[in-house]
This record gives sequence, structure tokens and C-alpha cells, in this order.
Amino acid sequence: MNKTKFIERIAEEADVPKSEAQRYFEAIENVITSALKEDQEVQITGFGKFYAREQKAREGVNPQTGEKMHIAARKVPAFSAGNGLKESI
Repeated sequence: MNKTKFIERIAEEADVPKSEAQRYFEAIENVITSALKEDQEVQITGFGKFYAREQKAREGVNPQTGEKMHIAARKVPAFSAGNGLKESI
């Protein structure tokens, strides 16, 4: 399911216009993104937890040239599913 279809489903489930569902989706997306930037976790009981984790520095290979390169450490977003979500699937 892509973003457009996801927003359409939100509109159907909430019985609201697509434009309003898109505003809700964008608000949720902005809240989660800003929380992760501030090193905060977003935990939704029964659904899951969004958090930022450290990815270690490592050696990589440029696929075009085959040249080895250094990839710096960085933070990446992660999601851990809650029990309610796991059981529903």
C-alpha cells in the first residue's frame, strides 16, 4: 500500500474527506519525525514504538567502481511492533 492508498483508507475508516485525512497523516508524520530528531521515542500502546538507533560506521563498496569506501556512523529510524499489532496479524 502506498501513501495515497493509505490516506484513502484513513478517509474511509474515519468517514472524513481525503483532504482532511491527508492533513491528519501529515500531522502524525511531522510529530513522529520531530520526536525522533529530538532523540525521543514515540510509543503507541498496542501498536508499537518508533525510535532512532545508532548505526555503526562500516566499510562499503561503491557498486559502480568497486572502490572501497568508509560509511560514517549515523542515526536511523526504527520501529518495534507492539503485542497488539503482532497478535492481529
